[in-house]
Amino acid sequence: MKVLQPYIDRGDIQVIADGYTKDWLPSEAYLSMLKAIESSQGNIAAVLASNDGMPQVRFRPSREHKLAGKVLVSGQDADLAAIICIAQGTQAMMFINPLSTKQ
Repeated sequence: MKVLQPYIDRGDIQVIADGYTKDWLPSEAYLSMLKAIESSQGNIAAVLASNDGMPQVRFRPSREHKLAGKVLVSGQDADLAAIICIAQGTQAMMFINPLSTKQ
């Protein structure tokens, strides 16, 4: 947020949804993304997630609403599923946390 906040303050970036996914539950992430898509009428440029499992779950509603390939999706932790999604073009990037114990 330290990087994004100046852009948000200037109006260059509009945050249409910001949520916490309790216990990393995929069903919660799915519903959160579905709500964001519906409230923005599909006008979403990017999805930033705190781990790699969430982008795939959050991207499912994007596929259902024909947004695949139009929405940049990012995650972190470098899960195998995320690497496959990057190769397929449905996830833009991932961040590998050097302090993560999952490496």
